[in-house]
Amino acid sequence: LYGPPPDERPALRADGVVPLAGPAAPSVVAAPPIGALGRLLVTDDAVPAIPATPITVAPRDPSALPSPLDVAVSEYQRALRLVSERDLDGALRAFAAFLSTHPAHAYADNALYWRAEVFYARHDWTAAVSELEALVARFPGGSKVPDALLRLGMCWERLGDSARARTYFDLLVREHPDSTAAHMASREDT
Repeated sequence: LYGPPPDERPALRADGVVPLAGPAAPSVVAAPPIGALGRLLVTDDAVPAIPATPITVAPRDPSALPSPLDVAVSEYQRALRLVSERDLDGALRAFAAFLSTHPAHAYADNALYWRAEVFYARHDWTAAVSELEALVARFPGGSKVPDALLRLGMCWERLGDSARARTYFDLLVREHPDSTAAHMASREDT
């Protein structure tokens, strides 16, 4: 029913496998060089290389993460759910309440970032810039800083200030070169 007629099918090898057309796959791909972990290695034919030995990632320290039973986490998740439900006014209010009540919480930088995303979705570039700059100033070592720098560059492009946009893209690539945001900035800035 499917495939070529039986007399045109390739012959089975001795091990019962039908050979496929194309180049033979390498049996082992070399492990990535030291220092390249965290970067996606790509072979000449643009296929990500699979390391011969597994890469281990150190587990996060559970004491550094907020407890899911934490009231603040529930408030943050509720605000994030409002974003996914496209209740942008409700999300802005919920994130503002979260930041007012829990200004030093582990998710405070995320709350600022998501407020900026809501403003960005509304094409309110100036308000988004304000939130993102507050995030970078308050949490310079935060996990959202690379994404905030990328979004700042994009906001300034939308506002027609490509020189300021380039400043943020350059800063992102210089200070967070291995981040996904930096790779996106290099595409955005071309």
